[in-house]
Amino acid sequence: MSSSRPSGGRNFTDAELARYLNYDGVTSDSDGETEGSETEDYLEVKDSEQTDEDDEPMEVISTSSPRIESPVTLEESTSSQNTDISRDTCIIYLPQTVLRGKDRHVWSTKKPQSLRTLSSNIVRISRGPTSQCRRENDPLQCFKMFITDEIIDEVVQWTNPEIIVKQQKLFSH
Repeated sequence: MSSSRPSGGRNFTDAELARYLNYDGVTSDSDGETEGSETEDYLEVKDSEQTDEDDEPMEVISTSSPRIESPVTLEESTSSQNTDISRDTCIIYLPQTVLRGKDRHVWSTKKPQSLRTLSSNIVRISRGPTSQCRRENDPLQCFKMFITDEIIDEVVQWTNPEIIVKQQKLFSH
Protein backbone atom coordinates (compact mmCIF):
# COMPACT_ATOMS: atom_id res chain seq x y z
CA MET A 1 0.00 0.00 0.00
CA SER A 2 1.54 3.29 -0.98
CA SER A 3 1.61 6.36 1.17
CA SER A 4 0.16 8.63 -1.46
CA ARG A 5 -2.37 11.28 -0.61
CA PRO A 6 -5.68 10.89 -2.45
CA SER A 7 -7.46 14.06 -3.48
CA GLY A 8 -10.41 15.24 -1.41
CA GLY A 9 -12.97 14.80 -4.20
CA ARG A 10 -11.85 11.33 -5.27
CA ASN A 11 -14.33 8.49 -4.99
CA PHE A 12 -12.77 5.13 -4.24
CA THR A 13 -13.64 2.10 -6.34
CA ASP A 14 -14.77 -1.12 -4.71
CA ALA A 15 -11.42 -2.72 -5.48
CA GLU A 16 -9.51 0.14 -3.83
CA LEU A 17 -11.73 0.05 -0.75
CA ALA A 18 -11.32 -3.71 -0.48
CA ARG A 19 -7.56 -3.35 -0.81
CA TYR A 20 -7.46 -0.67 1.93
CA LEU A 21 -9.74 -2.65 4.24
CA ASN A 22 -8.08 -6.03 3.71
CA TYR A 23 -4.50 -4.76 3.90
CA ASP A 24 -2.80 -6.59 6.75
CA GLY A 25 0.62 -4.91 6.63
CA VAL A 26 2.51 -8.20 6.25
CA THR A 27 1.85 -9.43 2.74
CA SER A 28 3.45 -7.67 -0.18
CA ASP A 29 1.26 -5.53 -2.39
CA SER A 30 1.50 -4.62 -6.04
CA ASP A 31 3.11 -1.31 -5.02
CA GLY A 32 6.39 -3.08 -4.29
CA GLU A 33 6.39 -3.22 -0.50
CA THR A 34 8.36 -6.11 0.87
CA GLU A 35 7.58 -8.39 3.73
CA GLY A 36 8.85 -7.09 7.09
CA SER A 37 8.72 -3.45 6.09
CA GLU A 38 10.22 -0.96 8.54
CA THR A 39 7.22 1.39 8.35
CA GLU A 40 3.63 1.07 9.45
CA ASP A 41 0.82 2.84 7.66
CA TYR A 42 -1.73 4.94 9.54
CA LEU A 43 -4.81 6.61 8.14
CA GLU A 44 -5.67 10.16 9.10
CA VAL A 45 -8.90 11.93 8.27
CA LYS A 46 -8.71 15.61 7.46
CA ASP A 47 -10.72 17.36 10.17
CA SER A 48 -13.01 19.78 8.41
CA GLU A 49 -16.51 21.03 8.93
CA GLN A 50 -18.90 19.97 6.18
CA THR A 51 -21.77 22.18 5.20
CA ASP A 52 -25.01 21.31 3.45
CA GLU A 53 -23.56 22.50 0.16
CA ASP A 54 -20.43 20.36 0.50
CA ASP A 55 -21.03 16.90 -0.96
CA GLU A 56 -17.40 15.86 -1.22
CA PRO A 57 -16.27 12.85 0.83
CA MET A 58 -13.80 13.26 3.63
CA GLU A 59 -10.15 13.46 2.67
CA VAL A 60 -8.11 10.49 3.81
CA ILE A 61 -4.39 11.03 4.28
CA SER A 62 -2.10 8.05 4.60
CA THR A 63 1.15 8.63 6.45
CA SER A 64 3.98 6.32 7.38
CA SER A 65 5.92 6.17 10.60
CA PRO A 66 8.90 3.98 11.47
CA ARG A 67 8.11 0.72 13.20
CA ILE A 68 9.80 0.39 16.56
CA GLU A 69 10.71 -3.17 17.35
CA SER A 70 11.97 -4.39 20.69
CA PRO A 71 14.19 -7.46 20.98
CA VAL A 72 12.12 -10.50 21.90
CA THR A 73 12.96 -14.15 22.31
CA LEU A 74 11.86 -16.74 19.77
CA GLU A 75 9.24 -18.16 22.17
CA GLU A 76 7.69 -14.75 22.80
CA SER A 77 7.62 -13.84 19.14
CA THR A 78 5.89 -17.05 18.02
CA SER A 79 3.27 -16.96 20.76
CA SER A 80 2.37 -13.31 20.38
CA GLN A 81 2.92 -12.97 16.62
CA ASN A 82 -0.63 -13.95 15.65
CA THR A 83 -2.28 -11.66 18.19
CA ASP A 84 -0.01 -8.71 17.31
CA ILE A 85 -0.72 -8.99 13.60
CA SER A 86 -4.49 -9.18 14.02
CA ARG A 87 -4.55 -6.42 16.64
CA ASP A 88 -2.35 -4.03 14.63
CA THR A 89 -4.18 -4.47 11.34
CA CYS A 90 -7.76 -4.37 12.59
CA ILE A 91 -7.64 -1.19 14.66
CA ILE A 92 -7.11 2.24 13.15
CA TYR A 93 -6.47 5.02 15.65
CA LEU A 94 -7.60 8.47 14.56
CA PRO A 95 -6.74 11.76 16.26
CA GLN A 96 -10.21 13.23 15.62
CA THR A 97 -13.08 12.63 18.02
CA VAL A 98 -15.80 13.11 15.40
CA LEU A 99 -16.05 11.68 11.88
CA ARG A 100 -18.70 12.60 9.34
CA GLY A 101 -19.95 10.27 6.62
CA LYS A 102 -21.08 11.15 3.13
CA ASP A 103 -24.69 11.03 4.34
CA ARG A 104 -23.85 13.59 7.08
CA HIS A 105 -24.01 10.90 9.78
CA VAL A 106 -21.77 11.80 12.73
CA TRP A 107 -19.60 9.03 14.23
CA SER A 108 -17.66 9.36 17.46
CA THR A 109 -14.24 7.74 17.81
CA LYS A 110 -14.33 7.86 21.60
CA LYS A 111 -16.59 6.28 24.16
CA PRO A 112 -19.10 8.85 25.48
CA GLN A 113 -18.62 10.17 28.98
CA SER A 114 -20.88 8.91 31.72
CA LEU A 115 -24.03 10.96 31.82
CA ARG A 116 -25.63 12.28 34.97
CA THR A 117 -28.10 9.81 36.49
CA LEU A 118 -31.66 11.09 36.62
CA SER A 119 -32.86 11.78 40.15
CA SER A 120 -35.87 9.53 39.57
CA ASN A 121 -33.49 6.57 39.14
CA ILE A 122 -31.69 7.11 42.44
CA VAL A 123 -32.89 4.83 45.26
CA ARG A 124 -32.96 6.76 48.52
CA ILE A 125 -34.54 4.12 50.75
CA SER A 126 -33.84 0.41 50.92
CA ARG A 127 -36.32 -1.75 49.09
CA GLY A 128 -37.82 -4.94 50.38
CA PRO A 129 -40.00 -6.07 53.25
CA THR A 130 -40.86 -3.56 55.95
CA SER A 131 -41.78 -3.67 59.64
CA GLN A 132 -42.31 -7.25 60.90
CA CYS A 133 -41.39 -8.89 57.60
CA ARG A 134 -37.96 -7.28 57.66
CA ARG A 135 -36.92 -9.50 60.56
CA GLU A 136 -38.22 -12.65 58.85
CA ASN A 137 -35.76 -14.56 56.66
CA ASP A 138 -38.02 -17.37 55.43
CA PRO A 139 -39.85 -16.44 52.19
CA LEU A 140 -42.86 -18.59 53.09
CA GLN A 141 -43.29 -16.79 56.40
CA CYS A 142 -43.02 -13.40 54.64
CA PHE A 143 -45.72 -14.53 52.19
CA LYS A 144 -47.98 -15.63 55.04
CA MET A 145 -47.54 -12.23 56.72
CA PHE A 146 -48.47 -10.43 53.51
CA ILE A 147 -51.23 -12.76 52.24
CA THR A 148 -53.39 -13.49 55.26
CA ASP A 149 -55.95 -16.28 55.62
CA GLU A 150 -58.73 -13.74 55.07
CA ILE A 151 -57.29 -12.81 51.68
CA ILE A 152 -57.00 -16.48 50.69
CA ASP A 153 -60.62 -17.12 51.72
CA GLU A 154 -61.76 -14.13 49.65
CA VAL A 155 -59.84 -15.33 46.58
CA VAL A 156 -61.26 -18.85 46.89
CA GLN A 157 -64.80 -17.53 47.41
CA TRP A 158 -64.79 -15.57 44.14
CA THR A 159 -62.54 -17.79 42.04
CA ASN A 160 -64.52 -21.03 42.32
CA PRO A 161 -67.85 -19.55 41.11
CA GLU A 162 -66.02 -17.86 38.23
CA ILE A 163 -64.54 -21.21 37.18
CA ILE A 164 -68.02 -22.78 37.19
CA VAL A 165 -69.38 -19.96 34.97
CA LYS A 166 -66.50 -20.40 32.48
CA GLN A 167 -67.06 -24.18 32.35
CA GLN A 168 -70.77 -23.75 31.65
CA LYS A 169 -70.06 -21.31 28.80
CA LEU A 170 -67.48 -23.69 27.34
CA PHE A 171 -69.75 -26.76 27.34
CA SER A 172 -72.94 -24.93 26.30
CA HIS A 173 -71.47 -23.73 22.96
